[in-house]
Amino acid sequence: MAMTWRGNGSLKYGTWNIRGLVGKEPELVEEMKKIGIPMIALTETKKKGQGCETIHDGFWLLYSGVPADVRAKAGVALLIHRNSINEVKDWKYINERIMTVKVYDKESRRNIIMIICYGPNEDELAETKDEFYEMLQKVLDEEDEDILILGDLNGRVGNNTQGFEKAMGRYGEPETNSNGKRLLRFCLSNELVIFNTMFPHKDVHKYTRVEPARKEKSIIDYIIGRRSMINRVRDTRVKRGPEVGSDHH
Repeated sequence: MAMTWRGNGSLKYGTWNIRGLVGKEPELVEEMKKIGIPMIALTETKKKGQGCETIHDGFWLLYSGVPADVRAKAGVALLIHRNSINEVKDWKYINERIMTVKVYDKESRRNIIMIICYGPNEDELAETKDEFYEMLQKVLDEEDEDILILGDLNGRVGNNTQGFEKAMGRYGEPETNSNGKRLLRFCLSNELVIFNTMFPHKDVHKYTRVEPARKEKSIIDYIIGRRSMINRVRDTRVKRGPEVGSDHH
């Protein structure tokens, strides 16, 4: 899924649940070149440890995962085009579900804090979900610059805006779940907007996860930002072309 930033030159940021990173690095880089997005937040990488490394063709990978002695799970990362490396000013590894990257946005001439997230599944324990949102709140509270939250939050927010008009638009999906309601409450209390829901699109450019064999489709991958940023966003939509063996787009 990609967001286009309003300006003279269309800056783009993306997020993608890739269902495992190891062995897909060259493939990801080539797909990134094709679609012209300079930075893509990756979730469910299942890559252990934390670090910064140069991968295929000079592209950077910042990643945060579980310790080396723990079974591979979750994992977040930011894949950066070699031409955009100088825009990255700082980064922090939080855990296997959250990391932050400070990026200089040439269009607005400001820094943007990208918070890359992989939220717990709907069937996870409430305690696990509480811990995730408590940490996300702590990270958010420490930042006073523009914020973009990108990633798979594993929540379906629906399209009923009643009570959440300041946090979402009416272009979501019909279904919602408890994770989605939790995400909406979090956004509302922090003056955040779910950009996915703000722009009308056909279903093919709306649903972020599709499993045709099971006839399942949902919107669970999001790009979210401060309410003050909405007028600077031109579009947020799903891009269906790229393929790395994932049921997410």
